[in-house]
Amino acid sequence: MSSEDYTIQVIDLPLDAKEEDLLWTFQQVGHIDRIRLYRDKESGRSLGRALVVYEFGAQPNPVEKALVELRHERINGQCVRITRYSPKPWGHEGGNLFVGFLGKDVDDMRLREMFEPFGALTFCKVETSPSGFRRCCGQVRFEERSAAEEALQIMNGWKDKNGKKLQVEWFVSSKQISASRIFVKHLPLSIENDYTLALLFEKFGEITETNLCCDELDVPRGFGFVTFRHPQGASAAISEMNKKWMENTRLLVERAHQTDRRRI
Repeated sequence: MSSEDYTIQVIDLPLDAKEEDLLWTFQQVGHIDRIRLYRDKESGRSLGRALVVYEFGAQPNPVEKALVELRHERINGQCVRITRYSPKPWGHEGGNLFVGFLGKDVDDMRLREMFEPFGALTFCKVETSPSGFRRCCGQVRFEERSAAEEALQIMNGWKDKNGKKLQVEWFVSSKQISASRIFVKHLPLSIENDYTLALLFEKFGEITETNLCCDELDVPRGFGFVTFRHPQGASAAISEMNKKWMENTRLLVERAHQTDRRRI
């Protein structure tokens, strides 16, 4: 085991949350070694996510207790999401990142400016249509995997000058399907954020990530993605939830393809 096994990631933090707020909340289940609150490198403002590292070797592992007892915890009045820290996602070996929800003004040079502070890039490209129009998504490839990991942790969910949240995740070739990730469409209005989307599917297995897609005003667009730790959770969710009626709308639940993300 390593320190990563004693680490949790806290997502959807209020922007005014400080390290002491996290300490007060998460020391309830074990002694904390350190806390890392991610901040924008230029402005210093919070990016709404953090890592909490418990003392290595503690038994029982506080991470297990935190995932159960603190999963609906509020910090400064706002519900936060807690997941295991997973710097090396299943099925990925390289330093390629997919970047979605780019502003219409972002070209190759601007994309490079956004990600080069994390490390040297060997490839950087905003996707374009056959007619030459930018598709508001792209790909960056780092020389070092550690640089890609840091960029992923900090830039996923980062808001640009127009308040639009970036979607950053490990790049998967268009022919691949993640066995643990599902695409959900025709969601009812009651599913209004990542947290309520996670609540809808948590009974099928441990969830490592949810992404409810919203427009530039943060209004849900009625579809999103859910990633389970194990493929069995995705299979169970598809089996039970696909074509299920919910609040006068019929859900579509299926395996997620990389191309699904590019249609967003």
